Amino acid sequence: MLAGARYLTFTACGSTIVHRDELPDGFFVSTLVHENDEACYPDGDRNATGDRRKLVRLLVTEHHADFSYAAAPVLLAVAFVLIGGMSFLLRSRYADWIVLSQLEAVKGAEASDAAEGVAGEWMVHEEDRPAATRGSLLSPASVLFTCALLIVAFGVNSVYMDLASERRSGNMDACYRNDLCSHDVGDLPDLNHVISNVPYVGAGVGFLLAVGAQRHVYAAASSGAASPRGVPHDFDLFASLGAALMLEGFTSGLYHVCPNSRNSDIDFFFIYYLYCALGAKVFQTRRGVTNRFHYTPALLVAAITLLGSLQYLAGRSYAWWVVVVLVHMTGSTLWAVQMYLRGDVGCFLPVCRRTTADQRTRRIAIVNLLMNLTLAIVGLVAPSAFSDFSMYALLFFTLNSGLYIAYYFGMKKLRYRESPSRLSVAFLLMGLAAVVPALVVFVFYNPYNTEESAALSRTANAHCVHFGFFDAHDVWHFLSATALFFLLMGILTLDDDLLATPRNKIPVF
Repeated sequence: MLAGARYLTFTACGSTIVHRDELPDGFFVSTLVHENDEACYPDGDRNATGDRRKLVRLLVTEHHADFSYAAAPVLLAVAFVLIGGMSFLLRSRYADWIVLSQLEAVKGAEASDAAEGVAGEWMVHEEDRPAATRGSLLSPASVLFTCALLIVAFGVNSVYMDLASERRSGNMDACYRNDLCSHDVGDLPDLNHVISNVPYVGAGVGFLLAVGAQRHVYAAASSGAASPRGVPHDFDLFASLGAALMLEGFTSGLYHVCPNSRNSDIDFFFIYYLYCALGAKVFQTRRGVTNRFHYTPALLVAAITLLGSLQYLAGRSYAWWVVVVLVHMTGSTLWAVQMYLRGDVGCFLPVCRRTTADQRTRRIAIVNLLMNLTLAIVGLVAPSAFSDFSMYALLFFTLNSGLYIAYYFGMKKLRYRESPSRLSVAFLLMGLAAVVPALVVFVFYNPYNTEESAALSRTANAHCVHFGFFDAHDVWHFLSATALFFLLMGILTLDDDLLATPRNKIPVF
């Protein structure tokens, strides 16, 4: 191979950017035909019939990129930090007023419940529940950052080796990028896909500030009271969600330096954790603070990530999908039994009391099983419907956590006639307004596919769609960061209407 040469494979289209300082004396372009289709279709010849002739057109154009638009994701991140900062300043300063504003509402609710006889199980005092050991090795922060250190250590080495191999050999098939919308800066390739992850970091910082404000509010609620007030939030678990958002920004940015199937786990681990831990946090809200809610989300995500890694040993065969479906339905059944019928969560089936196994809850459990069964059948009958396993896993976590959050909101509003704060409802609506288009963009407009060959992945490449600088995958980063931030803010403030309610008067569901 000539010094400074590079090569790539394509079947329908392909592109690359050549910088003037790399080849100041000019360059040659050679188009060669492979002796067979294995480079494009490693799983088998999908194009053996029909006309084998192909017309090749070569187009050389000047590449323009306005790097001033790189400030857009930074501004979005700053907006998240400002929202969190305002929450910290205002809610911390007016914590006593926020609590006092709920006292009259509590008196009216108590009178209404006494008159109408609202039935249900009520929370016990916090001192009667097993508390999590603060600062223990099983705290959510320690579990999360242990995972982060392992993932970053693995990710930095893996990405560096792939990038070094690409530059040393000139093989442009090592990293799967959207070559039609990729902007390099110095030695950093694909700047737009790296910097579009900055909103995750800003969202994490802003949410951590909001969590700090909420700690002040709940401390003020129980200050001087004869018994604890408000739901027993696990603020350490909330903090782990904010930290996971920040870590997602770092690990996803690292992944997009050289995206491929070998590095995909470092991109999706914390997204999985966020959706899983968010559902666990809502479930924990009325069940006290225990270590089970600290390690269970991380273990579940680790198990799903390991299952996804095994596909490379099995070659994404049909037998592997059968195993995925069996594991999926087994886990979903345990999830439904524990969360909806037994009112507990853990790695195994613990012996625990039945808290919410009424008719409504049984129906929701059946809906949960049918929803997971539908997803599993699609994965088994038409696995090609999912571009890769990460899409399947993301839908699994999103649908299950989303259903439980909807169940919680419905029980709170309809069954027990509690009134979520307007601020919380506004946050949740903004989050839902962002999460739907985010999933649509992620599922239908991905500009590359790391589960296919490099040649087939390039057929999905698309031109920049926003400001001539960002593509659809960058938009996924913006929308998902926005959705996660506002959904977390909505869950954080969802039970503010119970701030002045004695804890033993709060129903469990």
